[in-house]
Amino acid sequence: MNALRRPLLLLMLLLGLAVSAQARSDAAESPLIIAVSKDSYPYQFRGPDGDASGYLIELWQRWSVASGRSVRFEVMPWQESLDAVAEGRADIHAGMAYSAERAARFGFTAPVAQIPLKVFVHRSLPKMTDLAELTPYRIGAIVDSVHQELLAAQMTHPTMVTFPDRDSLFDAALAGEVKVFANMDGYLQRSERQQRISRVYPAHHRLPLATIDLVAAVAPGREALIETINTGLGRIGERERGQLARRWLGINDDRGPLLVGVADDLPPLMHLGEQGEAKGLLVDLWRAWSHQSGVAVRFVPSGLGQAGLNALHKGELDVYGAHLAHQVGKLGLDKAYELFRVPSVLLTCSDSTFQPDPPWVGALGVLANVGYEERLALGSASVTLFRSDKPSDLIEMLKEGRVEAVLLPEVMAGAPQPGVVRHPMAQYEVALNVLVATGDQALAERVKRGFAELPAEPILAIQQHWQRPGLGRLSEPLAGALTGPLMPQGGHWPVSLAEVPSWARQSLAVPEALDELSEILGVTLAEEPGSAARPPVALVLRPAPGPLDPVEQPLVSLEYRLIGAGPQPKRISLNTLEGTVAVLNRSPEQAWLAQKHPSVPTKVVRSLEEARNAVHQGARLLVSTAQWQAAQIRDPGLDSALLTDGPQVGLYLDLPASLHGWQGRINLALALLSWQPRLEGPLPSTRPAMAFQVAIWVAAAVILALALALVWVYRNWRWEQLQRSELLRQADQGEGLDPITALPGRQVLDDRLAQAVLRHGREQRQMAVLLLDVDGFGALNRKLGWGGGDALLAQLAQRWSSGLRRSDTLARFDGDQFVVVLNQIQDVGAARHVAQMLLMELETPFRVRGQSVTLTASIGVALFPLHGGDPISLLQAADAQLKRIKGQGGNDYQVA
Repeated sequence: MNALRRPLLLLMLLLGLAVSAQARSDAAESPLIIAVSKDSYPYQFRGPDGDASGYLIELWQRWSVASGRSVRFEVMPWQESLDAVAEGRADIHAGMAYSAERAARFGFTAPVAQIPLKVFVHRSLPKMTDLAELTPYRIGAIVDSVHQELLAAQMTHPTMVTFPDRDSLFDAALAGEVKVFANMDGYLQRSERQQRISRVYPAHHRLPLATIDLVAAVAPGREALIETINTGLGRIGERERGQLARRWLGINDDRGPLLVGVADDLPPLMHLGEQGEAKGLLVDLWRAWSHQSGVAVRFVPSGLGQAGLNALHKGELDVYGAHLAHQVGKLGLDKAYELFRVPSVLLTCSDSTFQPDPPWVGALGVLANVGYEERLALGSASVTLFRSDKPSDLIEMLKEGRVEAVLLPEVMAGAPQPGVVRHPMAQYEVALNVLVATGDQALAERVKRGFAELPAEPILAIQQHWQRPGLGRLSEPLAGALTGPLMPQGGHWPVSLAEVPSWARQSLAVPEALDELSEILGVTLAEEPGSAARPPVALVLRPAPGPLDPVEQPLVSLEYRLIGAGPQPKRISLNTLEGTVAVLNRSPEQAWLAQKHPSVPTKVVRSLEEARNAVHQGARLLVSTAQWQAAQIRDPGLDSALLTDGPQVGLYLDLPASLHGWQGRINLALALLSWQPRLEGPLPSTRPAMAFQVAIWVAAAVILALALALVWVYRNWRWEQLQRSELLRQADQGEGLDPITALPGRQVLDDRLAQAVLRHGREQRQMAVLLLDVDGFGALNRKLGWGGGDALLAQLAQRWSSGLRRSDTLARFDGDQFVVVLNQIQDVGAARHVAQMLLMELETPFRVRGQSVTLTASIGVALFPLHGGDPISLLQAADAQLKRIKGQGGNDYQVA
């Protein structure tokens, strides 16, 4: 019996050990429960199907594969997710921001990601550069979030208002309950919510709070689990993490600049400048995107052919800024956003019989993969297509007679060539799309939202600077940014002209101006009385707004003259005037004269006929050129002088209260007008009939004057060349340069500005002078010390210099004031564009002695010859606008 009992006991013992081992094995293989926050998009959140989703979820799924441990996700509110781990109801928290306070409550793993934290500041508040400036404001934060701990550590007694979750925080921020709040600097799950937050709390109004590690957390005492987690995380390669970051965050995991591919030979859309820098309309749109979204970009020159697409597919680029390719799915690429549409052109030889109107018959060369083939296949079966992705090859085929015509985008047709005829083909528009690699959904979403949130003002400024006839048009979404918010009333604005005098309607071509403005804005400005429900836009003749009033641009500014009896000087100033000035009763100039020059003797007249009698009695009439010409008064005994310091009066659009928010957009739209006032009629001038012999003497005098003028022009030209050589010699030797910024100093600036005025006057070209002043530099200089202030000015000069052409001049004028001389500009839009770009250059903080410093500047702009015919007048005009901007708080520009 004993012999039987021993084997039985041994068998039972072995069975018990096997069951125990199996139980331990089952326990070891049971899924790890991971607590997931339901609303921390895009890191961890509840997806549309109710399951866990996000960057961290996919990271944990890859960890599960790498470590061989199964996982199960439990989605719950943020506070409950913390409690679940602390109380043992979950094994791991998917990820939380590291802080010293939480380190006492949890055990942490190695970092799983890094997240930037920002303080969002409402756009209506002053722009701030330091957290200490937020002390007067209530700051919103999520309860028990790391934001509270960081704000308390970096600020002295901050006033915080806490909310249970992100949705509650955003609701309060959008409702105006708080105008400052702390949060992750990423995009939101809901596009509508993202757009509202980005518009009210733009990226350039956010202050950096910290960039912190995101770590997984376990309950205290589970060190073995932490070791297991870290081992599995170490098996996930950097490439896999980068793919996850691009997929879910839309940016590189290392937070480096976004690499944007651009064509290097497609002016004025995309091309390289003299220094190799990317330039063009689409490049500037990307810069505005970067400014709005807060994501840094770096432009990489790439071809528009297969090479550029391959670079994107291989990961050498993050996005292609704008590409003509039509079908990209086969290459593993997706279209993220349409930026621009360009028209096409059909090229034929001058002796060709090829008909430019479809249906076509014959051999046709087309640019490959831009969408032509599909459209032509639908329209005609009688065309033999020859495809190439090189426009030069297609044009060569045309010249050699291998094809009868070539169809390609107009921007790629190059300069006109002898023997080649261009036929515009507006019906064949080609789209320029932003491209991303397939799978980069988050990057595509970030691109879309960034362009969707662009304000109208930079879009208009960029369009005004680069747009050329026949170039193309903005995509519908971007163009909608200019007109969409103006459409709630069906795209129709009633306009009241009741306060516009009849002479102004006629001589200033008001109806034509409104028609063109309607076309630019995408709305119809029609003359009608309006109603209580739809108050009209009133067009009124009145003085310019004061320095403390909202900045408005006039539809047209009036030019004023002094009409006198007998010969008058070409120009005259009221400050040097003697005698009585006649003004029309109840006119804008009457009120202006009484306010600005109360000491000038004034005679009020009721009509222009009465005014003429007063002029013959010794007075001078102050009247606008337009009104005098509209009156058609012909009197050879009168002459006129242009008043250099005349009234600032114009026709202004007075918007109803419901449209006041669009004044900035209206200002920029007005700058795009190309219409000109009619101004038909005589100007008073003493030109009595001359006797024949007097005409001979005048002719002889003219011939002599021309001869002398030729001599003077030659001597002046020779002197200018010598001066230019001397300036170049001085620059080579370092003479005349500012020792701090290495920029030209005041003496060199005076010489260059004087030469520029002479040259542009002789060539009848326009130029601009920009006077720049750093806001609040005195206080900043005292804070940094003189050495720090000098280092800051040197960095500022280098940054501003990089954005200008080699033909332009940036000089240090005085202290923290600089002057930019823009040579050979086409219109005021070019000056506006440069001013805006210079302000945008300041959005990136400077580093001085380990400190982060953000600057703003005020800029006054004057144009030659519009605002002055000599250097002093131009600088004075720019300085007047600079002071005006300073009085309004700075950080802006104004054109004289």
